[in-house]
Formats: sequence, C-alpha cells, structure tokens
Amino acid sequence: MASDFLCGKSHLNALTLLVQLRRRHPQTATFQADWQKLLADVDLPELANKPIAPAYNMERSPTASQ
Repeated sequence: MASDFLCGKSHLNALTLLVQLRRRHPQTATFQADWQKLLADVDLPELANKPIAPAYNMERSPTASQ
C-alpha cells in the first residue's frame, strides 16, 4: 500500500511538472514526447494531444472577493 501511494505521488509530481513545461514551451519536442509517454504509462494516451486547461488558483474562492 505504501508503494502504491509513492507511485501515485511520483506520477502526480511528474504530471504537474510536465504540465508546467508544456504550458511554457508547447512546441518543444522533448516535452511533447515525455507528455505522451507519461499519459500512455497511466493508460490515458488519448489525452496526449488535447489542450491543457489554464491554471486555476485554488486558494482564491469565489466568495473571497465579496
């Protein structure tokens, strides 16, 4: 169970980093290939060529500005 958690956290960290890199450098072939491999590794290859949603700041709630 601990190894599942660590593996999941590792994928989440990799995903977060690659999303940031893909947003900043969308045409870089290395990041595109890494992105495709990561999504294939987690059985989501069909998402590799989809656009990435813009970043969302979860610390700001809709009611915070009221």
